[in-house]
Amino acid sequence: MQFTPGQVKEVLGISEETLRYWRRVLPGFAGRKGYAPCFGFHDVVCLRLVKDICGILGVQVSKMIPAFPDLRSIVTQSIVSEPEVWFLSFDPATESVGKLRAEELAEAIDRPVAIIPGSALMAEVRSKLLGVEDIKQPSLPFPLIGLPGIRRG
Repeated sequence: MQFTPGQVKEVLGISEETLRYWRRVLPGFAGRKGYAPCFGFHDVVCLRLVKDICGILGVQVSKMIPAFPDLRSIVTQSIVSEPEVWFLSFDPATESVGKLRAEELAEAIDRPVAIIPGSALMAEVRSKLLGVEDIKQPSLPFPLIGLPGIRRG
């Protein structure tokens, strides 16, 4: 599913100028112009993480440029992997990001880093974009059985 720049601005709560600037400087967004749907879910989650890192920590967006490919990779892998609680760490000294699981948090804090709850943020973005909470597929109320005479293939 693709989202328009207007939808992205609304979900992130940013101005058109901010989105235009981010599209120009962050790797992977340079060729995306106009108002057509051009942002995937992972793009919106990445931009939300950038917004939090820059807005809360006061980091300039230009400091995120070296870390952005790793950020995209972390988010993309987290979307397709099993649902788990994960956190994003951002080290302002090295301008790098990393993915941490809940059990890794205590040992990861040996230097000043920002920790952002990635899985919770991803669920929030999904809810805002789709207007629904996480939907779990219910289990079948009856067991699967094979039907005689039915050929598969």
